[in-house]
Amino acid sequence: SKYQAKTLATKIEKALTTIYDIQLTDNEVIEVFGDIEPKLPTVKLFSGPLLGVTIDYIHAENLNQNYELVDFGSTVNLQFFSWTTGQPIGSQLPVPIELYWDANGLYCACQYPTYFSVFATTPSFRLLCIEKTIINSALWFHGTLFICNPYEICCVFPQMTKHRKIVIATNQMLASNLLIFSSTNPSSGLEYQLRPLGKLSLITIFNTNLYVLDSASKVIPIQLDRVTLKVLMLIETGAFDAAISLIPQVPIQYREMIANFLVNFSQSDKALQIRAISAWSKFQLALKQKEYKAVVS
Repeated sequence: SKYQAKTLATKIEKALTTIYDIQLTDNEVIEVFGDIEPKLPTVKLFSGPLLGVTIDYIHAENLNQNYELVDFGSTVNLQFFSWTTGQPIGSQLPVPIELYWDANGLYCACQYPTYFSVFATTPSFRLLCIEKTIINSALWFHGTLFICNPYEICCVFPQMTKHRKIVIATNQMLASNLLIFSSTNPSSGLEYQLRPLGKLSLITIFNTNLYVLDSASKVIPIQLDRVTLKVLMLIETGAFDAAISLIPQVPIQYREMIANFLVNFSQSDKALQIRAISAWSKFQLALKQKEYKAVVS
């Protein structure tokens, strides 16, 4: 993000008053917005496509209705502000441990001790999902959120209501007491891989691998070459035709999941093109699209 490590806030009597953007390449300091009213006692700033300000409401004075305390069990809340107008964006939030922004500033994941939440910024700032999962590290890739916790590496599709979280790698035993490990050959399903032990940091995605860094500073690749996963990620990016072209390679047991993904992105017509989904699912899809001939058939 162009805002990381380039912002400076002046504090007068512990109140945020003016925000500057430091242009490192041009050696310029440009005022983004100033004379913030009312004066907001701040604890911490979060940089990114939106400016995150943690406000200490115990010491705030003359707050208007836009800044009234929302009780999250703390006197310090997070408020986002627009860089261009200086106006508050969205409602107040509990103060997160960390923020993870996607490269285009369209999504923001907020990390908390026992869960994380994902927000969309367009066309308005709104909550997409809350997942009761610990995050140790996170990484966005074309609208898909990759997360790591002590037990799993997962990808999260925040706009989905069903099948939102897909496990990629795990170190936990399944109910059958067997782990389904990926083979050396590319698979078409969603088989689990073995999660490296210890604390991990997600670094980057390149070609068909997610690269993670372990506690011994060793870089380890996690395969993302599963056809089913590719299809889900293509749908997330809006490449629906490319996703449909790969459907014949997807195992039958995953096709209904893909149909639900397409429906969630208002692509019921394309979901109807998928073979081997249940008759009931096809019936419901046809009704939504008013494809009465498909209902009868």
